[in-house]
Amino acid sequence: MVDRRDWMTRAADEAIERAQRRPGGGKVVCASGISPSGPIHLGNLREILVPHLVAEEIRSRGVPCEHILSWDDYDRLRKVPAGVPADFAEHVGRPLTAVPDPWGEFPSWAERFKAPFRDALRRLGIEVREISQTEMYRSGAYADGIARAIAAAPTIDGILGRYRTLQPSPAGSRPDGSGSDGSGSDGSGPGGSGSGGSGSGGSGSGGSGGSGPGRRAGRAGRGGRREAAAPGGALDVPPADVDVAVDEGAADDEGSASASAYFPFRPYCEVCGRDTTVVVSFEPAAGQGGYSCSACGNHGRFDVRGPANGKLVWKVDWPMRWAYENVAFEAGGVDHSSPGSSFTVGGSIVREVFGGEPPVYLPYSFVGVRGRAKLSGSAGGAPTPADALHILEPAIVRWIYARRRPNQAITVDFGAEVLRVYDEWDALNRRVGDGAAEPAEDTVVARSRGTVGGGPVDAPRTVFPFRLLSSICDITADDPTQILRILRQASGGEAAGGREAEVDGTGQTPFTLDDLQPRLDCARTWTTEHVPAEQRTIVRTEPDRAALAALGADEAKALAILVDGLEQDWSLNGLTALTYAVPKLLRGLPADAPATAELKQAQRAFFVLIYRLLVGRDTGPRLPTLLLAVGPERIRTLLTAAE
Repeated sequence: MVDRRDWMTRAADEAIERAQRRPGGGKVVCASGISPSGPIHLGNLREILVPHLVAEEIRSRGVPCEHILSWDDYDRLRKVPAGVPADFAEHVGRPLTAVPDPWGEFPSWAERFKAPFRDALRRLGIEVREISQTEMYRSGAYADGIARAIAAAPTIDGILGRYRTLQPSPAGSRPDGSGSDGSGSDGSGPGGSGSGGSGSGGSGSGGSGGSGPGRRAGRAGRGGRREAAAPGGALDVPPADVDVAVDEGAADDEGSASASAYFPFRPYCEVCGRDTTVVVSFEPAAGQGGYSCSACGNHGRFDVRGPANGKLVWKVDWPMRWAYENVAFEAGGVDHSSPGSSFTVGGSIVREVFGGEPPVYLPYSFVGVRGRAKLSGSAGGAPTPADALHILEPAIVRWIYARRRPNQAITVDFGAEVLRVYDEWDALNRRVGDGAAEPAEDTVVARSRGTVGGGPVDAPRTVFPFRLLSSICDITADDPTQILRILRQASGGEAAGGREAEVDGTGQTPFTLDDLQPRLDCARTWTTEHVPAEQRTIVRTEPDRAALAALGADEAKALAILVDGLEQDWSLNGLTALTYAVPKLLRGLPADAPATAELKQAQRAFFVLIYRLLVGRDTGPRLPTLLLAVGPERIRTLLTAAE
C-alpha cells in the first residue's frame, strides 16, 4: 500500500501532475545541477539524491521519467583554489572548461571533479543524463532563449525590482510564514525558493567569494547560513561542527552586463577568455553587440544568434533552462526558501519571459560534518561521496539521505558513529527480512538497496557485523589469511543479513573474502584512517609475567576457568557465553544464573583483567572477538603463568 505521508510519494504525485498539465504532456523531468569548481562533496550529493529518489518513485509507477544533471561548467573560475600555485590566478574569470587541470591529469579543471563524482553516482546506482552547459551555450542550443531574454530585458529588470526590497525568510520557513514539512508542495509555486545566492558582479557565473562547487552559476544551492542539525538527523548525533554548504557566500546576481540599461547576457572576452566584460552596445535586429574587457583592454563583438561565447546571468539562466528542458521537479536549499530568491524570481521570469512554468520545488537542509574545521570545496577537506563510499556501503549512503525528510539536517560522522550506523542498518534489514518492519521501513530499505531500472547496488553476499570486521582487521593488522580464518570460525549467528555464514561439514563456512565486499574494505579503511592510534589493538607478544605473578587467588582461578573452557565451543557465541559465565562459575553459580549488580561488577573487573593481560589496556575490541582472533594457544601463553 502506498504511504501518502511519504515525502517522495507526495513530490512524485505533484511532479506527475505538473508534467501532465503542460502542453504535450510527455515524460517527467527531474533536475539537478552542480558547478564543478572544486571537490563535489556530501552537501552536493543531496542536490542529486532528492530528485533521484523522487524520480525513482515516478519510475516505479511506470511513468516515463528522466533525471538530468546540468554541469554548470560554463561558470567562471572565481578564485585560486587551495593547493594550486598562485600563478593559477591567470585563469580566474574563465569558464571552468577552459581552465586547465594544473596537474595535467584531466582535460580541464571541471573534468577533474566531474570524473570521481560520476564514479560515485555509478556506485550509488544513480542514473542521470548529463548536460554540459558549455556545450549547450557553445552549440547555439540556447540561442532562442538568449534572444528572448535580451528582448525582454526591461520586463526582467521590472521583475527583479519587485523583489529587491523583500527580506529573506528564516531557513526552513516559507514566505507565507508556515513551516516547511519537507513535502513536495513546499515552494512548488512562486512562493517557493530556489537555491538562493547568485553570480558575482552580475555575470551570473560563479557567484561565490570562494567556496566549493556551486549549484549552478551563482545559485549555489544549499547553505551559507549555519543551522543546527534537526533532532533525529541522519546519524542522530548533536549538531555538526561545520555545515557543508554547496556554495557559501554567493553574491547577489540580479545581473546587468551593461553599464547603462539592464542587459542579462555577459560575453566572455574572445582575447583573454575572461568574463571581465561590459556590454557597450547591442543591435537587436542583428543580434550582435560590442563589449569592452577590463582585464585585457580588448574591445570586441559578440553574436547571440547562434553559438554563444557568453551566458545569461543566473537569475535569468535558470528559468530559461526550466522552459528549455521542461523541468517538472527540482530541489534546492531550505535556507533559500525566501522572497527574492532565485526560485521566486525565476518563477515570474519563466512565466512572463519564456512562456513556461516553474517546477515543483522541494527545499532541503544542510549536510553537516562533525569534527572538522570550516569546509568548502575549493578550500579542500570537504568529504566527498567517494570518501563516504570508502567507509559506508552504497546502500547505507543512500539510506542516510532517504530515511530523513529533506528539511531535516544530516550530520555525517566518520568516527565511532559509523559503528552505530551499521548496527542500525543491519537491524533494520533483519526486521525487513523477518517481516516485522513497518511499511515505511520496508519502503526506505527497498529504495536504499537498489533502483527501479538498475537493480541492487553493490552489497556483500555474506554479511557479518561491521563491528566484528573492523575489530578483526585491527587485531590481525589486516592479514587476509587470519581474517578469513577467524570469520570461518565465527558462528553463523553473527551474520546480519544477506547469505548467512552457515557452517559446512568441516566446521568452516563456505565463503571467501570477496563475498564480504564491499563491507570488508570499508572496515579496513575505517580502521586504518579513522580509529585513533591510541585506540588500535596490539596484542602482546610475550606474557606480562609481573602481572601474572601478582594475581590474587580468585583472579588466577578465573583465568584457569577461562583457559580450560576455551575449546568447548570455539565460536563467537561460545566465547561470549564463556566470558560472561566465568565470574558466575567462580562463585559456584550455574553459567545461566541471572546477572545481579554484584555479578555485573565482577564481570567488568574480569574483562579489564583479560584486556590488560592481552593488550595492555583496560578496554579493547569486544572480548569474544579478541579471543577468537588471538587463538587458543596464544591465549594460554599470555594468560598462564610459567610453570
